[in-house]
Amino acid sequence: MAVSSGFTVPAMGLMHCDSLEIFTRGVRGSEGERLRGGVLGLGLLMGGAVFSFGHSVGCTKAEILAIKDDDAWHKRLVRYYSYFGFERVRAVGDSGLRDLPDLLVWGGVGMRMDADIEDLLRRWTAAIRRSDR
Repeated sequence: MAVSSGFTVPAMGLMHCDSLEIFTRGVRGSEGERLRGGVLGLGLLMGGAVFSFGHSVGCTKAEILAIKDDDAWHKRLVRYYSYFGFERVRAVGDSGLRDLPDLLVWGGVGMRMDADIEDLLRRWTAAIRRSDR
């Protein structure tokens, strides 16, 4: 199962991604084995659907916050989002009042990251199609 939340602002070409969560606990394949998404599994398929939707309504840029609940998880999220094509914009939470708008929008601290939606789709379309086989 997968869940995504966020919003689009097509007039500004913006897709704001709050969360993309993949749940595989208890999900079984045809042979009864536990399915694990992996980097090219359900997460890639869900991301493809989400960013295709954003593209279809006129969004050109996706923004996300790699939340910093703890250092190890934060580093993992930044690496994961970077792998998929997001680029670091700036750290949120270290700059006092300058961070206030981001803190209000995101509700937490972390690394703000952006991606060009067309680049994401161009980069991952072949892998998404291969996963259908």
